[in-house]
Amino acid sequence: LGNDINEIAREFGLTTRRIRDLLAELNSSARTLALDDDDE
Repeated sequence: LGNDINEIAREFGLTTRRIRDLLAELNSSARTLALDDDDE
């Protein structure tokens, strides 16, 4: 992602650190949802 993250950060006024945190949150949320689907 590298440069893309920097462009996104400028676009939205976020720090690259914050974006990485958000991406990590999304990834774990997606994993949790996937696990929930498997249980059903």
